[in-house]
Amino acid sequence: EESPPASHHINSLRDIPLDEFVGTLEAGLREIANGYPALIDRACAVLAEQLSLPEALENLAAELRGRAHELEDVAVDPMLKSFVLRASDEALVAQDLITSLLTQLASKPPHEWADADEDQFQVRAAHVARAFRSAESLLVAPDGTDAGHSLLRLAVARRGHPEHDRVLPLRPTEEARIAALRDRILATVKRKGSKSPACNRDQALAALALAAESLIDASEPALPRKDAK
Repeated sequence: EESPPASHHINSLRDIPLDEFVGTLEAGLREIANGYPALIDRACAVLAEQLSLPEALENLAAELRGRAHELEDVAVDPMLKSFVLRASDEALVAQDLITSLLTQLASKPPHEWADADEDQFQVRAAHVARAFRSAESLLVAPDGTDAGHSLLRLAVARRGHPEHDRVLPLRPTEEARIAALRDRILATVKRKGSKSPACNRDQALAALALAAESLIDASEPALPRKDAK
């Protein structure tokens, strides 16, 4: 069957009301314009979740730069080493720093990404984050170096399950909120009464360990699945 002549398509366009055509065109342009910022937001959310970073771009970049700088001497994994060197670059503003990191992890600048590139970024970000947290845990070991800011290493291990490990920054801006939550947890543990009897220390620690295990496990993003062909 032959394709309709070009004049047919031109006539079809002429049949579309001008307001409808302009509205559709503007909607398409808005989608294109908003697509890149949305992509950067998604990528930053992955980094923030994987590395326990603030969500706001400026704060994310500032904290990541400081923490990465502390890892320059202990990063061994080649991908982590490259990531750490880029992340600690003082010459880059926040937006350029994030763009540089995304380019490294996906082997392509984010403005050129297709769906497969974003998937690759997520896979490599997960690998780098695991190596980053492992290296960072050395900073909070008893004989580790002084990281220059408070870090808390939390590890939960039990037979038959993989070890759950996370290094958490204790930010001054969050101290009051964390302290209040700690006090609420301790008050719950010590509460006496028929409905909520107090538990002993070992029971409380076991419950907290299981809660921590669940929270850490839930924070690990599901990696993209490759559809079978």
